[in-house]
Amino acid sequence: MLSIASCRQNAEVRHVESSHTRQPPTPPRAIPMSEHASVPREILARLNAICLGLPEVHEESAWTGVRWMIGKKNFAHAVMIDRGWPPAYAQAAGRDGPLPVLTFRLPLARVAAPKFARAPFFKPPWFADIVASRSMRTAIGMSSPT
Repeated sequence: MLSIASCRQNAEVRHVESSHTRQPPTPPRAIPMSEHASVPREILARLNAICLGLPEVHEESAWTGVRWMIGKKNFAHAVMIDRGWPPAYAQAAGRDGPLPVLTFRLPLARVAAPKFARAPFFKPPWFADIVASRSMRTAIGMSSPT
């Protein structure tokens, strides 16, 4: 398995061997998957109770967090934003975390509803039919922790 240090060392060796005078770009520090925060278990349990109660739904691990799907179509995704990661979610939510976020797909007519234009909801830019909530507990009908 390659480490970041060995990749950097290989890049530096290739750079020295090349005739270019530019320095190789320094890669951003990769945070190992085990260091990323997870969505709290009680929130995932509530989401499972809701989502898995629907016909043909299954849960699976996503590139980060957990998603719920019907066939091969993702309709909900729970992610924990922490220390600005994942960056696309942190930027869309306007927060560096820690913050559990739920994204979900809706028919386009529903996405345009005024309810989804105000907090705690926000509109991620990557799909037209997706809405997200900064307050997962509110979105799934849970009270705040005491």
